[in-house]
Amino acid sequence: MTVLRKATNDDWHKFFGMPAFVPWQGYVAEDRRMILGIGGIFMPNDGRWHAFLKKAPGVRAVLTTYKAAKLTLDDAEQQGLTVYAMPDDGISSACAFLKRFGFVETEEMIDGLTYWKRISE
Repeated sequence: MTVLRKATNDDWHKFFGMPAFVPWQGYVAEDRRMILGIGGIFMPNDGRWHAFLKKAPGVRAVLTTYKAAKLTLDDAEQQGLTVYAMPDDGISSACAFLKRFGFVETEEMIDGLTYWKRISE
């Protein structure tokens, strides 16, 4: 059975193989054997919160991904945070996924990808 829970710095280290090096918060999906994916928001040195999602190799779990994204964005909204994201160019439905969660395109581009923004109400 897959469980969603708040992520910890230990989860970051287990999943990425390095300590968390920036402020972040998020969720992990796990079963009894392993972390299936991790996602949330992080703040690099540009002072903006950025959304991220990383699944373990071979994991599909679309419904779990949707639930985790919703929890993360609900937390950000409760904190009054503006969150930025870039669509994964390897996922054809990435832009539709961002729109579904209230992100809008900006005119800013990074490495040929459009930056998206979600403003908390």
